[in-house]
Amino acid sequence: MPAVLEKLDTLRGHVSHIPLILIHDGGGTIFEYYMLGPLYRRTYGIPNPYFHDGGRPPAGGVPQLAKEYAEAIQATIRNGPILIGGTTAPAPAPLLVLLRRLDEGAQG
Repeated sequence: MPAVLEKLDTLRGHVSHIPLILIHDGGGTIFEYYMLGPLYRRTYGIPNPYFHDGGRPPAGGVPQLAKEYAEAIQATIRNGPILIGGTTAPAPAPLLVLLRRLDEGAQG
């Protein structure tokens, strides 16, 4: 099951051209990101694609998740700078996604 980016409604007022990607919390959901106030940029959340399968990570673990998340970002954003973050575990995932994008030559 592929990872997907869900668009969050955070655009209001002056808008930055650099999108923000927020990776799910330790429970696998992005619910808390829907509670955010205006962030003045395109904002996307990545829920855990394995949430409905008991939340068990793929055989490749966090590196595999990072690969899937990077592919989802690439499919939606294509290239250019991004901001990436999240709340709690899996804390390594945002960093691994960023490193993977850099390794693949993405701008940003």
